[in-house]
Order: sequence, then structure tokens, then C-alpha cells
Amino acid sequence: MSVVRVSSCEPLFAASAAAQGLWVAQSVIGPSPVFTIGQVLEFTTAPDTTRLVRAATAAAAEADLLSARFTDDDSGPHYRLGDPIPVRHIDLGADPRALAQHCADAVGRPIDPVTGPCAEISILTAGASTGLLVVAHHLVLDAYGLGLLVRRIGRLYDDPADTHALRPVTGLPAGIDAPRADDQEFWAHELAGVAGPLTLSGAPRGHRIAARVHTRRSVIAGAGALARTPASLTAVVAAFCARRADTDDVILGFPMMNRLGSPAAASACSMVNVIPLRIAAAGSSTLEEIGAHVTEQIRAVGPHARYRGEQIVRDLRHRGVDGANGPTLNIKPFSSTVTIGGHAATIRSLARGPVVDMAITCADIDGDLEIMVDADTELYDEAAVEEICAELTEAVTAVATTPELTGKPIGAWHLAADRARATAITADDERTRRPIGTTRLVDRALAHPDDTVALVFGAEQVRVADLRRRVDALAGRLGVLGPEDIVAVALPRGIDLIVALLAVHRSGAAFLPLDPGFPADRLAATLADAGPVAVLEPGPDGIAIGRPDGADTSRADRDVVPSHDLRSPAYVIYTSGSTGTPKGVVLDHRALLNFTEDMIDLLGYRPGRSVLAVTTISFDIAILETLVPLAAGATVVLATADDVHDPDRLARIVTTHGVDVMQATPSLWSALLESGHGSALAGVDVLVGGESVPAELAAELAGHAASVRNMYGPTETTIWSTTAPLTGHDVPIGEPIANTGVRLLDSALRPVGDGRVGELYLSGDGLARGYHGKPDLTFARFVADPFGPPGARMYRTGDLARRGADGVLYCLGRTDHQVKIRGFRIELGDVDTALAQHDSVDRAVTTAFDGRLVAFVKPTAGHEVDVRELRAHLTDRLPDYMIPAAVMAVDEFPLTPNGKVDRRALPRPVFGYPAGDSRPPATDTERALAQAFSEVLGVPAVGADDDFFLLGGDSLTAVRVVTRLARDGLRITPIELFDNPTVAGLATVATTVATARPDPDAARPADGEFALTTAGIGADELDDLADGDLL
Repeated sequence: MSVVRVSSCEPLFAASAAAQGLWVAQSVIGPSPVFTIGQVLEFTTAPDTTRLVRAATAAAAEADLLSARFTDDDSGPHYRLGDPIPVRHIDLGADPRALAQHCADAVGRPIDPVTGPCAEISILTAGASTGLLVVAHHLVLDAYGLGLLVRRIGRLYDDPADTHALRPVTGLPAGIDAPRADDQEFWAHELAGVAGPLTLSGAPRGHRIAARVHTRRSVIAGAGALARTPASLTAVVAAFCARRADTDDVILGFPMMNRLGSPAAASACSMVNVIPLRIAAAGSSTLEEIGAHVTEQIRAVGPHARYRGEQIVRDLRHRGVDGANGPTLNIKPFSSTVTIGGHAATIRSLARGPVVDMAITCADIDGDLEIMVDADTELYDEAAVEEICAELTEAVTAVATTPELTGKPIGAWHLAADRARATAITADDERTRRPIGTTRLVDRALAHPDDTVALVFGAEQVRVADLRRRVDALAGRLGVLGPEDIVAVALPRGIDLIVALLAVHRSGAAFLPLDPGFPADRLAATLADAGPVAVLEPGPDGIAIGRPDGADTSRADRDVVPSHDLRSPAYVIYTSGSTGTPKGVVLDHRALLNFTEDMIDLLGYRPGRSVLAVTTISFDIAILETLVPLAAGATVVLATADDVHDPDRLARIVTTHGVDVMQATPSLWSALLESGHGSALAGVDVLVGGESVPAELAAELAGHAASVRNMYGPTETTIWSTTAPLTGHDVPIGEPIANTGVRLLDSALRPVGDGRVGELYLSGDGLARGYHGKPDLTFARFVADPFGPPGARMYRTGDLARRGADGVLYCLGRTDHQVKIRGFRIELGDVDTALAQHDSVDRAVTTAFDGRLVAFVKPTAGHEVDVRELRAHLTDRLPDYMIPAAVMAVDEFPLTPNGKVDRRALPRPVFGYPAGDSRPPATDTERALAQAFSEVLGVPAVGADDDFFLLGGDSLTAVRVVTRLARDGLRITPIELFDNPTVAGLATVATTVATARPDPDAARPADGEFALTTAGIGADELDDLADGDLL
């Protein structure tokens, strides 16, 4: 032990490596009970207290570090030694319960290592009970040192002349716990590929010491022998963690005493080092296999156990990973009973030192196995700790009592908790059961009284009688179609679009809604895949019926009247495909009817109420705004494409028509509120869905609207599957709608508990039939439901979710590489495929970053990537919302250990080349434009030559920039922004205008007039700009 003398009587000793790490941690947190370690020996018969005090006093004198007071300077922490700590006898009175309370109070008080002393030894008597209490700061004692001290007290009680004295810490050689030269390299290799620390909490975390902990204890009768086979018990804990966290890569914190064969073996001090123990625990592995791997790993890490755990964390942070250890497992293989002078005593642990995330301590208590779980209160609530302790206890009990379990794959274990959760799923399914009617949606929509106003579009009103006449006329032109036939509807927003959808159902076929504004290549691919028997398009005299070449229009094998089979397809919606090809989701009439009936009840659709329809028909949620309210006799107010793109006009429609219900994506709601039209929502029931809802937006909507409801559901389960009222910043996705089952499962399809993260599966009557013409994909995504009746299926959403204690669901993101941008679901493979079709791109990987698409491309040999050229290439092939906001060239893609692209290791995107590298803005106009670009796109600095779209802009953010500039008195149009995307270029066309906002209630301009928004946006320009695909 190195010594620095500052005077003849007060030498300074350098703290050990173990103490240095603890000193840093406690310096950050301050004196706290989390750094306390303590235990009490509870005697079954009373020892001689005077003799016990003498023995403890002698042992304390030998354990010199207990008297230490710590200090710090530029060279690190040091300590001075004082007089040996005194040992007291404390009489707590006649109540034996006072002993336990005194012990709890003792470990609950923080120990300040600066003022000292760092330890306390007391002999306690309370009634007939006697205890030996030892409490210390972890700086001076670890579990081994504590046990050594207690046993030394016992020896001195038996024989005060015993010569096997504790070795003073000051006599230990310098560098006793120094690491080896190759330790850093070993740990870098050992922890390669680790992305973050394991946790059982379901919440992301870094490496930090808990300020407070929840503690739970359990005892397994007769299982104490497991503590004397650490590898076996470690394997059980690793298997439990693997199952609970749904991972096959378990990294436990593993305390290494670093004492055996060391001079420190007889010193009462702190030498423990918690290192990572990485254990392979796949669901297909048996406990025997995991145990063998644990043994190998302990042998492998042993020689490198003096490389401090704190240094391992620092090394990991240098590569962006905040720690590796999961729960720390501390197995005490020594007996928990001692005999002192013929008096038996049981050792009871009171405090076990600092906790990172969670600590699991196992000890043999007279042949029984004690399990103590200490968990960070910031990560685990008391119920979660109770559940973890109970389930770990069950797993250990099962292994201890069922030997054959060790040879069974851990993924196939079916424990009581698994069975209870499966039963709960069945009960939840039963609670959503509702009868489903037999009248198809189209028949319900056209059965209302003739004078009921069904549709409003601009100045045109259509009553049910007229709607029925138009639908029947078009259905007659289509003829009687087969139940498996598909009719494509490629019509712009308007009355004809709704007539066409209903007429297709009237004819017996399923409709395929297409947005005419989508790129021609994508529409052609969709039509080629769907194979419709007819296409409804705009014609010179209304709706034209095209019959594609090769379409089967014969009627020889068809009924003379349309099929009313509710299991026949109702519609086909095409969504983005992972292979670069869109896939058609086929929904039947029964699923649509189930959704319709529940939404009518839930949303209060009825005659006299009106619903504003703003969503493109190619997005399945548009059905909730159009066909569903018609089935209830409500009025559908159809917004034009111009209306949808102009917040002022949209607000005017809401006010003018007294709209009762409006549904939109968060992007559109944000635009409406940002333009100052929140007051228009008074009295409106707001529905929001299509992408995750920001908490601030939810709260702002709740402050303006009559009600706000979050809607969640993939296309494959009929529009929406769960829903939740929103009243503030809390944004759940809620509970399932009628006849819908929710399952939160791990990778082995086991149910996860409340508060834990699982993949969301949906079942029930809302499930699609599958993907059109893709049976393999259908079988992969629509899997057998182990919790439903025979033959039941469930859909794998790819979304991560958790359920709160109140049963409400929260969506947490995607499991795969499918994302939602501006409400549109995008399979990133679509974008990758389109990029790879360019000659300059060898390979592409697209990801989402802060709600924007970012593409990383590896150039082909001999080529350089031209971002503008790539953007033009994508514009011809993909909708606007699928064009990346940034494209970055990389030499090679980072790979995971199994050879896959490591998306987490991709560089942080730069929106621009980069922003601010061009010359600074020179004029007031350029400065205003640069500020608007910066604020809307979230980039820190924008130069005069920076390109709006290369900075991450798109058509939606272009509208926001135009609106933002209007407030500053600058008029530009979106088309001007597209034609002049740099600050300097746009400054040449920007004009100064008055900033006063026109009256939103003013009359609409007459036909032929140039309709302007308050920001000076031409409505026709917006329509051309957005290509009809903004919403």
C-alpha cells in the first residue's frame, strides 16, 4: 500500500482501485445509504455480551481500514487512519422487535467517508434477543471482508489469544489489485457487439448507481445447496433473465472477490470488482448447456477480473455504449450460520451496497435458499420487483424440484406465470365479444330515409335518394361481379369517388382504392399485382369503366345476383412492401362490418351528425370518414385536395358546416394548430392516428376540442384496432375495439407481464384474409393464435408495446425496419430498392431519424453520388413521403457480428452538405429565409447556398416554411420554393406583403379566381406540389 506522509503522525494512504471507483460514485451522489453494507448475527441463545464486546473491539483494532477518513486531491482519493472504532453494547429494552428496527435504522443512515468513521459495530440486546450488528461504507468493506470480520470476532470470542489476526490493509503491497496489460483488449473483444446494458425493467437505461432501491426477499425450502454450485444457479438466473428480457445474449454483473491466493485474503477491506459475465442463453438451449457455458465464461474472465468494472464502462462509453451489465448476481456459497462460543447465530443481510439497475443476492440459510432482489426505484416500481422476485423464485424452485427441466429448452418452459397470463388473455378476449350484424355496409348506407343529407362537396349536397340512384346506376353498368373480383377505383376526391366505392360493393366485388396522384409506375405495379376486372376512372361524361386486357368478365360461372357472403372481400388496400413491391391487404365484409358497428357506437355516428373527410382514399382510415358514417346515416363533408392543404380553408369548412367529428394524422393536426385555428375545433370530436402522437400535440388538441381520441391499428386488422381518449400529455393507444384480441408476446410467443415490453399481436374478427396472391407472406405474418380457439390466427404487427397496470396499451415503436412518416407506413426496402436501381448506387440502407427518412448509399465503383440526381430519380418512382430527407454516401456499411447491417452504428445524418458551410446570408431577406429553414427543419445553421430539400425538406415542411415566412411578411409559394430551393435563389423571388390574416369566415373566391391561403399559397400550386399524396 503506497504511503504519502504529510506529517509524522498522519500518513496518507492511496485508496485501492476498488475504493477509487466507489469514491467517484459517492462523490457524485453524496453520502447515501446506497453505499452501506451491513449484516446482523442473531443469536439463538444469549452470549456473554461483555466478552462479545471485547472480541469485537479486538477485531476492529485489527481491521484498520474501518477507522479510515477519506480525502481527495489531484492524484485521486486517499485516506487517513484514526483510532480503532469503538464497539458499543446497546440495550434496546424489553421488546425483542426493537432489535430489527434498530438494525433497519442503522443501515438507513448515510455514512460520510470524509468525516468518518466508516463503520459501526454494536452488540444489541432487546428482551431475550441478542445481535451483533456490523454496518460499514462499501469503501472499507465488501461482502467477503464483512464475513471475514464477523468470523474473526467469533474466533476471538472463543479464544482471545488466537494469533490468526486480520492482515492490516496498510501492510498490503502496492498495486495488489492492478490490472494486467492485456485486460483492456480482452474486454473489448469480450463485449464486442454489445449495444447497451441488459435490464428487466423494459425501460432504457444507462450505467448509474441507484439513489434508492426497492427490496424483496423470498426463501426456497431445501434449495440451499444451489448456492454452493454457483455455475448452476447462475445458469438459472441467466435463463430467467433471457426469458424475461426476451434476449439470448445475457450479461450479468458478476462480483469477483479477487482474494484467493492474494495477500488480501486475510484483510477486512473492499476488493470486489463487478465485471460483465456474458452468457449465451438462447431459447433452444437447455439449462445444462447454459451451465456449461457459464463455467467456461467464469474461467475465461477470471484472469482479467482486476480490470475495474468502472473502467470497462468508460471504455464502452468511448464507443457510445453506456454500460453492459444487467442485473448483478451475488451468490454467497458460505454458510449463513455460525457458532460463537457454543451459541448458534444466523447471519441476516441488511444492506448489500450500491445497486446498478438490479442486484440479486442468493445465500444458503440453513439448507434453504434465500433470494434478495434490490432494484432501482427509478426503473422498477414495487409491483415489478414483487413480480420479478416471485417469478425468479418460481423458476429456481422448478429447477430444484424438477431435475428433468434442466434438459429441456428454456424457451419451452411453461411456468405458472406463463399459464396465468395465457388465462388472462382468454378472459380479455371474452370481454370484447359482441354480436356482429348481417347487413352489409352498402345496404345500411343506402337504407336511410331519402331526404337524409349523405354527402356535401363544396356547394353540392347529395341526399340518400340521389346517392342510391347514382350507386345503382353505376352498379348496373358494372354488372353482377363475382365475390372474389376486384374493381380498382382511381378517382379524385369528390362525390363520384364515394358513389364508385358503394357501387362496387353493390355489384358484389371488392374495391381497390387508388390515389391518382401517386407515381404512374407505382399505380401500374399495383394494378398488375391486383388484376382488377375493371378500373373506374374519370371520363368525359362522369365515371368511365375500363376493362383491363386479360380481365375475366365472363358471367357463366357467376350468380345472377351479387354475393352477400360476409366472408368475401370488401376491399383491397396496398401498403408498402419489404421487397420493394407493394402488397395488397384483403379485408372481408364481416371484418368491415364489425369495425363499422363498433365505431358507430363508440363515436356516436348518427343522423344529424357530420364527419369531415380529409384523408386520401388510398389510406384505409379514409373509410372511417366516408363509408362508416354513411352507414349510420351521418353526413360526410368531403374536403377538396386544396382544402386539405390549406389550414385556413380547412378551419373554415369545420366552422361553416358545423363539423362534429374530424379525423387526421398528427401532421395535419399540427399544421392546423400552428396556423392558429385551434378555436375552430370547439365542439369537434377529434380523432388522431396514422403515426405516433406527440405528447404536446395531444395536450394542445385536448385544450381546444370537445374530445380527443387516439386511434391505433395496422391495415391488416381493419383500419383501427385499439383506441384511447386523450386528455393531456399521456398518449396511450388504449384498449381493443369489439371482437379484437390483444397479445403482447416475446420472441417465443410467451405473454409478457404488465409494464413489460412485448411485440403486439392482434387477433379476432378484424383480421384480414391475408395478402393478395402472396400465400407465403400471409402465412408468415398471420400466424396461429395459441390463445384462441382451434384454427384462430393472429397478426404480427411488428410494433413494440407495453400494458400499464390499468390495462391500457402504449405503443413504443417498430421491431423491424418498417416506419411511419407523416402517417404513411413505409417499408424501408421500398426505398432501398428504388435507390439501388440508380447506376451510381451499389447498395442502399434507409432508416428513420427524428421522423425523417435518411438513406445511406454505397457508391458503385467509379461513381460518385449526386444527391440532386438521386432525388430526381426517386421522384419518378416513389411518392413524396417516401423520398429521403438526406442521402449520405458511405464506403462500407457497419456490420453486426452475424453479418447484418448494424443500423445503430450508421453515422448521424447530416441534412445538407452540411448546413452552414455555404456563405452566410447577406441580406435581411436571406437572413429571414435562413431562419425559417433552420426553425422548420431543425438544423442549427443555414447558409445562403444551402438547398432546402438537401437539408431535409419535403412538401409538407415546404408548406410550413411558407406559413412561417408569411408571419414575417414575406410571400413565397411552394412552387417557388421547389424551383428555387436555396436561400439565395428564393430571396430573388420572395416579395414583401402585409402580415394581417384574412378573415377565415370570408366567402370563398369565385371560380376562376386565384385562391390564396393566408400565407399566399396558391391552392392549385399546393395540389400540384403535393401530387395528392399529402394525406
